[in-house]
Amino acid sequence: MRWLLSAGLLAGVLAAFVPAVPAAEQLDRIVAVVGEGVILESELDAATRQIQARLGPEAQRIPEDVLRSQVLDQLIIKRLQTQRAEKAGMRVEDSEVNAALQRLAQQNGMSLDQFLRNIRADGMEPQDLRERLRDELLINKLRQREVNSRIVVTEEDVDRYLESESLRVQENREYRIRHLLISLPDGASPEQVRAARQRIETLRERAVSGTASFSDLVIAHSDGQKALEGGDLGWLAGGYLPTVFSEVVPKLEVGEISEPFRGASGYHLIKLEDVRATGNAAAPDEQVIVEEVKARHILLELNEIRDDERARREAEKLRERILAGDDFAELARQHSDDPGSANQGGDLGWAPAEAYNPAFAERLRQLEAGEISEPFKSPNGWHIVEVLDRRERDQTEERRRARARQALGRRKVEEEGEVWLRRLRDEAYVEIRMDDYKKDAEIGG
Repeated sequence: MRWLLSAGLLAGVLAAFVPAVPAAEQLDRIVAVVGEGVILESELDAATRQIQARLGPEAQRIPEDVLRSQVLDQLIIKRLQTQRAEKAGMRVEDSEVNAALQRLAQQNGMSLDQFLRNIRADGMEPQDLRERLRDELLINKLRQREVNSRIVVTEEDVDRYLESESLRVQENREYRIRHLLISLPDGASPEQVRAARQRIETLRERAVSGTASFSDLVIAHSDGQKALEGGDLGWLAGGYLPTVFSEVVPKLEVGEISEPFRGASGYHLIKLEDVRATGNAAAPDEQVIVEEVKARHILLELNEIRDDERARREAEKLRERILAGDDFAELARQHSDDPGSANQGGDLGWAPAEAYNPAFAERLRQLEAGEISEPFKSPNGWHIVEVLDRRERDQTEERRRARARQALGRRKVEEEGEVWLRRLRDEAYVEIRMDDYKKDAEIGG
């Protein structure tokens, strides 16, 4: 059964699961020492079988030592990330794993019980799935803290993005690309740089001449995270291409292989497999008009002294005082429990109704300008709200900049993530004890 999985790191958790051979049936040995831990041959065997099942007939073309070497590299990277997270005191609670399982079940259109029954039918024990999910969630937390949270997109970045006509065109296209990476360590020596450049130029010559397919060369030689998939990065929207790719990919013809180019991680080759329009060519220039409401309110929170009924009665009395002529702003300063607006006389400023919780938003939509609501309850407590004015505002430019900021953020996450993984690998103690470790064998004929 092919499972529908959530995006991001969870996407590979269930892919082509193959049960491991019971430990009693094999003599286990260490194939790699990673930091303070080890990777056992049984782990490598199980992971290799999963990859073979996922690749299908394509796996037959990959020499076993090349396949196992690439799989071992993936296991090493995963182990380094989980070790780093654990050393930092990070952990994943059972409730988080339960929530992830529930999301997977919902995405597959099943109840949790149905989902787990089907998992067992496919040969995977729920506990194994839970542990895989726990590891992936832990890695996700680590990357969020050490990569994503450090990404900064400045207004100058957005300005440069929007000023580039080529990037604007890219927003309406998607590219299917393959990627080959020859990595370089931090502070690479001139000799290392020259060797990497010569190596990638030789690989390009072989691909262009047809003596080897690009995907085979990727599998055998690439240091990229998608090496075992032949470097296939799938369809990428032009606006979300990593910066290092953004000036290269749009200039390629379908089937063309780029010249080698340098990035933060090392030297890259790109092959453009296909290109298609997204069908949203007019979207960036469409006018976006939103209705905004200027309102003020008084909030009475529930606490140990003020229960629900008392809060409602107090709100009713305050509304009666306002209707009798008392100043709304002054009563808000004296009685409102909203720290963000009380000192401003309850003034919430201009905002779309959708910016508030649903109960509050619905009441704003019902009121005319100058009208004061009956007391009503939201998750925050009991409110009285007055709509002061309404207006329509053109948010076209704001939405355009928001799209640009999102695209730039995704780009930077991808770029910084690659650099971060490379540094993690370079700085760690890793001793490979796999006898046939080899990533540069020839593939195919």
